[in-house]
Amino acid sequence: MVNDWLAESSDHAQQFDLHKKAWQETNIRFKSPESEFVFKQVLNGIDDQQITNSDGNSITSFSKMKRSLGYWIRIAAVVFLVLSVWYVFKNYPPVINNEVQVINTIQKQNIAGQKSKIFLPDGSEVWLNAESSISYPEQFSSNQREVYLEGEAFFKIIKDQGRPFVVKSGHVFTTVLGTSFNVRAFNDESKICIALKTGKVKVEIDQETDNKTLFLEPGNGLQYNKLNHQTKIEEFDEEKLLSWKDGIIVFKDADLDEIINTLSRWYGVKFTVKNYPDEKWTYKGSFDNEILDNVLKSIGFSEGFSHTFNDKNKKEVIIEF
Repeated sequence: MVNDWLAESSDHAQQFDLHKKAWQETNIRFKSPESEFVFKQVLNGIDDQQITNSDGNSITSFSKMKRSLGYWIRIAAVVFLVLSVWYVFKNYPPVINNEVQVINTIQKQNIAGQKSKIFLPDGSEVWLNAESSISYPEQFSSNQREVYLEGEAFFKIIKDQGRPFVVKSGHVFTTVLGTSFNVRAFNDESKICIALKTGKVKVEIDQETDNKTLFLEPGNGLQYNKLNHQTKIEEFDEEKLLSWKDGIIVFKDADLDEIINTLSRWYGVKFTVKNYPDEKWTYKGSFDNEILDNVLKSIGFSEGFSHTFNDKNKKEVIIEF
């Protein structure tokens, strides 16, 4: 027994006390019932293990081995290592990287008087008009390409059967696979206009009281009235609606308000009208990348008004009839 071995020598007792103290003072404490049970089993094994010699006398197994606790200390060390690993995994489980990949959003915006051409992540092309903005992810998802538009843009979309291309403009969603089309959706205008040049598009109008799904063929134009929620599909004038992306202004039966609004956005200027005419008139004409001064001279000559610039930067224009 352990007690007999301890009684044999004071050195044995001193050695046992040192090992016992080392065990108790270790930096890692196992307070779980499982660890205490294993440790007690080791000690019980030391007390209970015995063998019989040739004379039939019982002697302790540790006396036969080395008459020391070295054998059991090695067992205790293995148990200690196993319990250490178990304790760490129980109380400090491995951290699994569950980080969600964040895709940055890109926004392009043109001020009045500015136009730009943009290449989307999939290689599709966008011509963005003045006073317009578009936002889209830095990288499209694996099943859809989605952009948000305020203002006007012409799209030339690369075909991708597995990833529809969606333009969101307020409550109007335009979905295509591969095509070219124009969307006009200025916040200060009462209508949203979509003109399809090539391919096929699906237009969804999402309103609480009015949900519609419409399909357009090449040459079709759709107008959606944001005030009364009415829609109209008809053939559109490609020269009038799409020439802007090539730097060409086209007026067809345009009244003074339409001309002022168009030129204000196109050139980034403000207009003041003096002696507003009583009679309404319309104007027809086109200007290919022309400066504002020449445009106003041409229209003024036809419709009977003069113009002056109110500042050195030519950002304020006075029209007088």
